[in-house]
Amino acid sequence: MEYVSVNKINKLKLSLIIISFFNGTIVQAQFPINLVRPYDIDLHWAPQPAGTWEYGMVAEVAPSINAYNAHGSKTNVLQLWNNTVDSLAMLRGFPANTEIGQLDATLAGVSDNGVRGHLIPTASLNIWDANFSVRYFFPCYVSLGLYLPLFHMSLDDINFFDLTQNFTADDLLVKELLTNNFPENVRYLSGTFGCENKNVLDIGNPWNKTGIGDLTILGVWSRDFPQVKPVLKNVRLTGRLGVTVPTGMRTNENILFPIPYGNDGALGVVFGLNIELQWWRCLRGGVQADFWRVFGDTRDRRVKTDAAQTDLVLLARIPTYKTWGFTRRYTLYAELGDFERGYSVAFAYQYFNKGPDALTVVSNQYLTATAETASNIEEWKLHNFIVDVSVRCGAKDTPGRTRISFFYKHPFNGTRAIAAKTLGVRLILDF
Repeated sequence: MEYVSVNKINKLKLSLIIISFFNGTIVQAQFPINLVRPYDIDLHWAPQPAGTWEYGMVAEVAPSINAYNAHGSKTNVLQLWNNTVDSLAMLRGFPANTEIGQLDATLAGVSDNGVRGHLIPTASLNIWDANFSVRYFFPCYVSLGLYLPLFHMSLDDINFFDLTQNFTADDLLVKELLTNNFPENVRYLSGTFGCENKNVLDIGNPWNKTGIGDLTILGVWSRDFPQVKPVLKNVRLTGRLGVTVPTGMRTNENILFPIPYGNDGALGVVFGLNIELQWWRCLRGGVQADFWRVFGDTRDRRVKTDAAQTDLVLLARIPTYKTWGFTRRYTLYAELGDFERGYSVAFAYQYFNKGPDALTVVSNQYLTATAETASNIEEWKLHNFIVDVSVRCGAKDTPGRTRISFFYKHPFNGTRAIAAKTLGVRLILDF
């Protein structure tokens, strides 16, 4: 009979406690933002001896956040999809017997001259996040890990600058009925749609929320192939396959610019490949490809009822089936240092791309074709440059080894994406 050591039992208990703690409630695989994934490329992928437990933590804060719009221009986060909010178009497409439809009829003779009824939205988005992981290494170069992020986000300093002039009777009418107190008017009108007070849209008040993200269960195969050559010393191949479980906070459709903490309630699959080469004893580099497929789901979503509407403020909330676009990320990296002593500096380039989503409105009164004119379901992309400085404490492949690194991420050249410049730290413990 084989006896299990007390140390191994204690390690197992610790792991189960950590896993149980994080298996609760969830941002980033589908929303267009460049926050770190808990399984991003780093020394984390180095294969460890069978029987090793690995505990990891990655934390980052974003001191600067802006957006790239559809034309690739840098702008405020609330202008991610449209430069302005069109309050006149916001009223279109509703039945004539509704309060929204009646207000639209009252303003039917008012022309849109490009500024009348338009407002420029601005706000400050603040983010910090931390990602936790537990990973166990099996024989045959296989490991299984659990990964869960924790997010804190807030949106404040919200402003809607009214472009409507004061020259004509039409200008004054639009100001009186719509734009003079735009957040309160939106709140009232949205509350009249569907069930009373169920769909009230609050765009005037800041929000602040903290929650954990989608749980990822990831299997990894990673193996080193040492090379007896003058320059090339090692080839490391890595493959991974996992699922993302929708345990996180979903989109709150009744606040301004809501951000889901995960895949918005949908189940997903993640898979990827990596090849890394080491030259001499001081230089290595590689290429990584990661892919995400999220399965479609049906839920109430805010959708366009007229093709001219802008995406940020929509009054209709309708059951909608969403087919999520395919997400891909490619990373090219190089690392220079003394790998035997355990310190290095790495440089990486990342390219994110998510294909367009598709919407199907579950309603006989509103059109799928109109809902699909939304900019927020179109393709988005973003580039990142990353610098990472790391050090290892403890001998290689020994219990209690600690790895710590500090990184800076600089986004550039995006389309329909939130670009967060972040500073972060990564800590990994092996037992």
